[in-house]
Amino acid sequence: MKRSSDALAEHSAALAQRVAELASAGDGASLAEVVAGAPDADLVSLIDEVGTLAHLVDALAARLSGEFAARSSRAVEEPLAKRLGERSAAAAVAAITLMPVGRAADWCSVGQELAVRRTLAGEPLPSSHPGV
Repeated sequence: MKRSSDALAEHSAALAQRVAELASAGDGASLAEVVAGAPDADLVSLIDEVGTLAHLVDALAARLSGEFAARSSRAVEEPLAKRLGERSAAAAVAAITLMPVGRAADWCSVGQELAVRRTLAGEPLPSSHPGV
């Protein structure tokens, strides 16, 4: 199974290449001019690729934010968010990424739900969401 970070790199490169191809056809035009002059099929294709990238970014961000939240837990001796001067993992992620706290909180909660579960003895448990 391919990692979401690998898929993100591949899709990013494909999008960058396609935009570069369209820009070279436009003789150094700005991105706005390239988009405005793109045929409908290319515009649809670019939107589709951007949507895929957005989903991949959210998947990776959720995993990272879930770990950030785990390291910011009250159960940790020195919570990461607190060391960064924030009151919660979501607030810290929001401050780092310059995004609304609500979206950062979504990333943190989804990431925590997807994290590897463990018994009290530290043994791994089956995933709560095996289809994800």
